[in-house]
Amino acid sequence: MRRSSALVCLSLGALCAVGCGGGSGSGGGGGTSSSITSISASCSPASITTVQTTNCSAAVTGTGSYSSTVSWSATGGTITGGGVFTPTGAGTAMITATSTQDSTKTGSTNVIVAVAPTVTAITVVATPATITTDQTSTCAASVTGTGAFTTDVTWSATGGTITSNGVFTPSGGGNASCTANSTQTGYTSVSGSANITVSVVPPTITNISPNYAACDGFCSNLSYTVYCTGCENGDIFHDASGLFTPDLTLSITPGQSTFNVSLSWQQGTFEPWMNTWEVEHPGGTFVGKWSTAFLGTGSQSTLAVSPVTGTLFEDDQKSGQVYTLNTSGTTGTLFSGPAQASTPTQIAIDDVSGDIVYVSTANSPQIAVYDDSGNLQCSLTPGLTAISAVAAKGGYIVATDPKDNLVGIAKMDCSGYQSISVAGQPWAVAMTNGTELDAYVLSRDQWSTNGLPGLTKILIPAGTIEGSVELTGLTPVSTVRGTFPYAASYQVQAFTLSSVAAVLSTSDDAVLLVSTDTSSGKTMQVTSSITVPNIPIGIAIQETPSSSIVWDAYILADGSQSGTHIGAINATSGTYVYGGGACPSQSILAGGFLATSNGIYCAQGSTIEPPVTLTP
Repeated sequence: MRRSSALVCLSLGALCAVGCGGGSGSGGGGGTSSSITSISASCSPASITTVQTTNCSAAVTGTGSYSSTVSWSATGGTITGGGVFTPTGAGTAMITATSTQDSTKTGSTNVIVAVAPTVTAITVVATPATITTDQTSTCAASVTGTGAFTTDVTWSATGGTITSNGVFTPSGGGNASCTANSTQTGYTSVSGSANITVSVVPPTITNISPNYAACDGFCSNLSYTVYCTGCENGDIFHDASGLFTPDLTLSITPGQSTFNVSLSWQQGTFEPWMNTWEVEHPGGTFVGKWSTAFLGTGSQSTLAVSPVTGTLFEDDQKSGQVYTLNTSGTTGTLFSGPAQASTPTQIAIDDVSGDIVYVSTANSPQIAVYDDSGNLQCSLTPGLTAISAVAAKGGYIVATDPKDNLVGIAKMDCSGYQSISVAGQPWAVAMTNGTELDAYVLSRDQWSTNGLPGLTKILIPAGTIEGSVELTGLTPVSTVRGTFPYAASYQVQAFTLSSVAAVLSTSDDAVLLVSTDTSSGKTMQVTSSITVPNIPIGIAIQETPSSSIVWDAYILADGSQSGTHIGAINATSGTYVYGGGACPSQSILAGGFLATSNGIYCAQGSTIEPPVTLTP
């Protein structure tokens, strides 16, 4: 045996001198040595995020009785003895596996693990979280994470649309939401949402332009612009007055706040009328009411009082019937049967006989005179193309013709007819029966060399012009209607106990007071110009030996209420002194507006309301 060993050592040369001395080795007498030849390691997964772990394992190879035990170390994180690596941040981590056989027999290997930044949560807040369909909400995202994560998000929404910067617009009522998503490559996919409650806002009409129409005759294709908040495609636009039918179904785009309406007035609807417009979502209720006015012929009050009996007569320009209200409160009609004339019609009552002048314009203008029981007294066909206004006093009739620039004069028995020429579209007329019998004719357009309206005083029955004045401050009808085809209305009233006339211009929101005293060479002149509130539609005078009041009927310009309101002007001082009254019914437009010693009367169509007592 010793010989054999010697042979081995000889063949190993120098190695034998180190490893075979003394006749024994570390493995016991004559055993072979152990050594590690390689270590391989891997981690799965090889790419993680900062909130993940990876499991690492090692394979050790060697010779002899080598040890397969390894120890672990890492940079960029921590690793357990079992090889579980937990990163401490984003970047690149290096994991080392080491196997030690003894102090001189070791091996190791490195593993590179990529650690990506991580979005851990997205918190979304919607401000405000409760909105209506005409509002928006702004959604904001707060992103948290580890490493160099991105705060960029993409937005999505239910129940509406959302922009890239988080502005949410609802598409209807109900529950909605906005969602922020983080989906950038290499990052975890995280989302967050916020709920939004959307209430359906009722549609609201905020304005209708024009807010009134004043037609001299038949009107067709009136064009309105309607301003609305909350209006949606398919909403129903409705005239609560029932004058315009059928209802209009809106065809508008989302967010559209105005739309146009073109409507035709039907024949026979010339009476003054208050329209109440409203709108609804399909299946809802009508809301958002707005009022506009139709002033009919707009030239003369259709309400007159008999100075003899005190009975009121209201001419319904729709039917032609004349409705009555006597001092006991009893109502009735002038004609026991159908109306005696076609529409539109106008009336005036003589202060001497109490007979009623009844005007119709069916084919050519006709003037008929009835007693207060509806019995025909006489009739005539004046030489006028049109009649815009009529007045009666002192046994005479005066009518205005704006087309031929004529003023017709006749007796109450229909005799003695004559006409005189007055420039500028003579439109309205008032009469006084004091120390002399006078007519005051308002010309509404191009009366003077300056193109302004004018007022002419005519002595009746002579038909001579006693005086005139240019109505500075009033706009001619042609100028107004150059912009608004159905605007401009003018009226005139005159006092008997004082030499004052009042002139109303609806489009100018103004009442002018005119001194009509032409005695001793005096000239007529405008003494006051009073701006009246909102939209004035009529004037009426009320006088006693101690006071002279011009009552002003007006409608609200903002359309928030229907009906007629009442103000007052002191005719002596020329100041607006009162504006707090109203006609009893807010559904009535006072086309008939009259003041007597009993109070102020408002009338429309067949309705004559009880008097209102106001103290300016």
